[in-house]
Amino acid sequence: ANSQLSVGGSVSYAYVAKSGDAGLGFYDHNVKVTATDKTMTLPTAVGITGRVYTIKLAVSGACTITTTSSQTIDGNARYLLDAVNKYVTVMSDGANWIVIANN
Repeated sequence: ANSQLSVGGSVSYAYVAKSGDAGLGFYDHNVKVTATDKTMTLPTAVGITGRVYTIKLAVSGACTITTTSSQTIDGNARYLLDAVNKYVTVMSDGANWIVIANN
């Protein structure tokens, strides 16, 4: 294989459920939001190029994803999950956050 990482089996990622407003950290990767009208705040994108978070709203309602400082998510100050089972996967480009998957 010509990749830097080659896995011959399954992979495990950090999972956490959050029911309140929260700042996302190093040990969060897959985040399930279990209460409506909550805000998940991404860490600074600076210095963590390539870091990925997937955030999923598991209840009816909405969840707002925000950034620190004046950073953006695909050029916007925030990203809204506005229905049950909506998710977004974001990745740091070293200065801001970019959406790499959503539904």
